[in-house]
Amino acid sequence: MRSTTRLTGAAKKTVSRILVEVGEACAAYHDKIMRNFLPDSPNAARDASDGGWYLTRLVLQNRYFADDIQLLSLVRCDEKLRVLTTQPHVPGEAALAIEIQGWFYAQGYKRLEIDNCVAWYRELDNLLVADAHEGNVIRTENGTLFAIDLNLIKPCGQMLEMVLSLLPVSGMLVSK
Repeated sequence: MRSTTRLTGAAKKTVSRILVEVGEACAAYHDKIMRNFLPDSPNAARDASDGGWYLTRLVLQNRYFADDIQLLSLVRCDEKLRVLTTQPHVPGEAALAIEIQGWFYAQGYKRLEIDNCVAWYRELDNLLVADAHEGNVIRTENGTLFAIDLNLIKPCGQMLEMVLSLLPVSGMLVSK
């Protein structure tokens, strides 16, 4: 704060007021951007009380999809801690659903479907991938597909049993 007042010539009270206004504007922007995400949705912005799940998802994204998501900090917002991350920009355009499907099959994933919702599962890694739609997979200029913002989990217990029950049997998909 002192260095800012020296650099700008503004009073500490003024700098402090501006910082509060910037913080409020950032919170309002965050709320506007995140408004369409439901708190219990697997792709929602997570508060730090559920940060373990969120950070695990980011680690899995980096490991299995060659991403470079980095944790910047935890930010207090409306009495909750928020996870702040950064991710490199990948130039390209949205991949087509047929391209995404072929990409997952080529990597050894099996398609699962429940009530018209598609997920992908690879037994080798016990990795379940959801939200791999056209807006979350980018086709780069050289034709490579790059996944962003997927929901990843290593299922266990009842969830793993459900996933295994949905695996294709004799080439047929089991749907519920």
